[in-house]
Amino acid sequence: MSLPFKTILQQSAILVALTLAACQAAPPAPTIAPMPTITAMLAIARAATATATVAVTSAPMATQTVIPPTPIRPTDTPLPPTPTPEPDWLNHFSRTAKNLAALGNPNASVTMIDYSDFM
Repeated sequence: MSLPFKTILQQSAILVALTLAACQAAPPAPTIAPMPTITAMLAIARAATATATVAVTSAPMATQTVIPPTPIRPTDTPLPPTPTPEPDWLNHFSRTAKNLAALGNPNASVTMIDYSDFM
């Protein structure tokens, strides 16, 4: 079963139009403003300080009481003992009495023996 020529022509035109629409030019990159020179920055700083006004008030200054820090003294009560962390048995590697590799808790109730070959 073949398609009529008109259908093939329409589908080809749509494919070309979509391809051209997808391949349009990217928007222009944003321009970065140039950095001001040192002399321009100094001129801005001088203008800012020249126009600044300082308000002087004649209100008396408030007195502030300074409290010295309290020294920390050691106490006679001992700290509670820190618990011994449980070993990470998933990553514990050791050797048996027969010099075989062992992974995990050597005192575990279940022992799994793996006979494998990596060839």
